[in-house]
Amino acid sequence: MSVPRTATVGPHLLRHLVSRADERGVSIDDALRRAGVDRASLDADSTRVSLSQMRLIVAAAGAALDDPALGIELGRRQPVTVLGMLGLAMLSASRIRDAIEVAVRFQMFAGSPVRWRLERHERSLAVVAETYTGDASVDRVLIDAAFAHFTRMVHDVSAGSARPERVDLARARPSDSGAYERGLGAPVRFAAAQDAWWIDTRLAEQSNPYADPWTFAATCAGLEAEAASAVDRRELVARIAARIAAELPDVLPLAEHARAASMSERTLRRRLADAGTSYGALVDDQRRRLTERLLAASAPSSSEVAAAAGFADARSLRRATRRWVGMSPTEWRRASAHRAAEHRDRPGPGETGDGSEFLEAESPVQTSVVGGR
Repeated sequence: MSVPRTATVGPHLLRHLVSRADERGVSIDDALRRAGVDRASLDADSTRVSLSQMRLIVAAAGAALDDPALGIELGRRQPVTVLGMLGLAMLSASRIRDAIEVAVRFQMFAGSPVRWRLERHERSLAVVAETYTGDASVDRVLIDAAFAHFTRMVHDVSAGSARPERVDLARARPSDSGAYERGLGAPVRFAAAQDAWWIDTRLAEQSNPYADPWTFAATCAGLEAEAASAVDRRELVARIAARIAAELPDVLPLAEHARAASMSERTLRRRLADAGTSYGALVDDQRRRLTERLLAASAPSSSEVAAAAGFADARSLRRATRRWVGMSPTEWRRASAHRAAEHRDRPGPGETGDGSEFLEAESPVQTSVVGGR
């Protein structure tokens, strides 16, 4: 599965993570700083961070807090209203089923690092969660938070009358499994084939006490329009990124890309910002991808990798890899080879084995958010 490296993850979970750390008297400011995220930016609903930033911060916070149920606590803290217009669509849906379906359909606006998939069974609906951070400990926190958040949202939408019938987790049973059942409000089955949140079909057909067909229609129309615009933005980003990759080690001026896209440089810069990225971030990302591939090949020297990726010299490459993954090129090469060998021998949940666990730290961006406050 490909790993998104643009800034698409909303600030909700990180806000509550920082708050939880503060309550415990634990500082995660160093992790925020290394990820290029500041506390002030988390207060803006328009802020988006990359999956790699999320991975770095959650990994550091998880180690510092040492709380096996951290994800559950983070998910329970987030009401349906954190989702803005999507949350309003869920609240105004006619049935619990409709609220769940609209949440999965427009999940891009949830700003979640987890991807949801809806499965319809004869007697149940299942929301299946997938992550791809490359770090199993981070994946566990994100999955737990996603399912606890889903439980909280369905509780909010139903005025407290609906809850899951069970939750499946694709991991070994922990020593305190009771914390999961208490936090998720349902029996939990461990060592399952996949991570899934289940609700009885009869309960899902229950009427929503806050249903309003006009509000639901209006919010869904707004979400559909924004989704279409988001697809256009992603296609533009993909085209620019592909051309950057093809031109490396040369880096064309932004004006060249603007002319190729039949727009002004200013317009292209604005549209990239609307997509949650920038030309500099795209160049940096393509250099990182190429560097990762070349280092994985083992043969090229650091000087050769630097030249191929468009860096002035090996020293510039070292500065870049330190910024991306906190390692020198030599250390990154060894770590990638070691992790790849481990994954070939012992693939684990959420581990891709493709080197994607080493991701860059990007600057958070602020972009338009549907229903943002």
